[in-house]
Amino acid sequence: MNKVTTVFVTIVFWVAVLIPSASALLPVDPAEIENRRLVLPEISIQNLMSPTFYRDALIYVRDANPVRAWLIKTGSSLDLSVFHDSPQPQRILLGEEDWLYRR
Repeated sequence: MNKVTTVFVTIVFWVAVLIPSASALLPVDPAEIENRRLVLPEISIQNLMSPTFYRDALIYVRDANPVRAWLIKTGSSLDLSVFHDSPQPQRILLGEEDWLYRR
């Protein structure tokens, strides 16, 4: 690889590694994509000693990540446009001219 390519790959690698982690620090605007409410676990001294609190907190951070909705939409559009596959093959069929039908 030449120097420009090496620098480019290095920058893209670090951006790909750091952006998802840093996005957890952005203001939380939970998008209710899956028709369920996102509930922040109650913070208390007793809960801080419980492993289930940390599991629930990590689930909340994952679901409330502001980049999550964009990643889901991007993944679905990549499935459809690049791989010519349904975003949810178990529930939705791909028809003629990229029309989507329920099974």
